[in-house]
Amino acid sequence: MKQKVNAVILAGTKNCIPFDIPFDIGKKKEYKQYLQLNGKYIVEYCIDAVLNAKRVDKIFIVCDPKRMTLVLRKYDKKTRQRIHVIENQDSLMESIFYCFKDWTEQAILVPSDAPFLEAADIDLFIKEVDETADYVIGFTDGTSLDTLFEKRALFIKKERIKYGLFPMYRALVRISNLHYLNFRKVTDDEVTLAQGVFDNRRLLDENGRKNRKSWRNIAGACLKYLHQRHYNPAIIFGSFLVLVHALLYYAAHKTAQSKFGKFYSFFLRKKMVAKTLTLLTGCRIHCQLVISKNLGSMLDIDVPETYLLFAKNKHFEELKAVLRKF
Repeated sequence: MKQKVNAVILAGTKNCIPFDIPFDIGKKKEYKQYLQLNGKYIVEYCIDAVLNAKRVDKIFIVCDPKRMTLVLRKYDKKTRQRIHVIENQDSLMESIFYCFKDWTEQAILVPSDAPFLEAADIDLFIKEVDETADYVIGFTDGTSLDTLFEKRALFIKKERIKYGLFPMYRALVRISNLHYLNFRKVTDDEVTLAQGVFDNRRLLDENGRKNRKSWRNIAGACLKYLHQRHYNPAIIFGSFLVLVHALLYYAAHKTAQSKFGKFYSFFLRKKMVAKTLTLLTGCRIHCQLVISKNLGSMLDIDVPETYLLFAKNKHFEELKAVLRKF
């Protein structure tokens, strides 16, 4: 994409559960984006990244306006003119629907709990966006994560897998929390489907096993969407391919250390997965996948190893420097 686009930072707290803090770094319970690391709120790191991105124009922050007003006091008047604060709605998807319907027709979606996110991550993502795409989902190749955590073993308690890497062709990926959305073709049906998928997005448990309940609920959301779209043939075919992809993901995950893992992941090419998602919308919404090599945008505070580092703030800048090398 050549032109600048707007950015939407999702920092809402309504109907969200405060983060249960297991370390002595302030309050016992707090929303993730308002935890302070190195003297800054986590959401501040995300706001700074968006402000410094060369390909971003206006910035819309979906949030609790009272809390966000305190965060934005540090910025000068000229900078605040680029920032528009939007009251969060009762759910994430309702907030997105309200923001895109009334404020900006197209924009990138940016998380509020990714303090290692940098302007370069955002610019590279926007650069990769196909201008004909209606929805672009960002992934990060996390192949080097184990190496990264081994290098930080002096400071962290080694845990196995919450970062939930999924095998794709020549990559192990995790959602990077960067998305692009052109809202012109989106209806209530797609919003409902997206909410159902989002609510059940934890497809792997912390021990690496698949979360059966999440898979079932996502399948149910897809069937409901199919019914609402009057059993469109393209959606039926797309639903079948989703099932095939799910089986391939599972097979590739189970055989990751063998030649069979490479065989199964061969069929999980990003263009093929994107076409399946497009079919799932009845070919109305053109989908695209973007896979980045930069780990910074994916390391939010839900990843246990990095959160242990956050609890020891003196290592924050050190980990940030290490991330730049990967």
